[in-house]
Amino acid sequence: MYWIILQKIINYSIFFWKKIEFFFLFYAYKIYYGRK
Repeated sequence: MYWIILQKIINYSIFFWKKIEFFFLFYAYKIYYGRK
């Protein structure tokens, strides 16, 4: 039971970090092209 919960938390955190990474890359891309 505990292992299943731990796995779900890990999966959610990976999904969450991928979303943050996407937004960060998108924001950096906008700043980079806004500067030019």
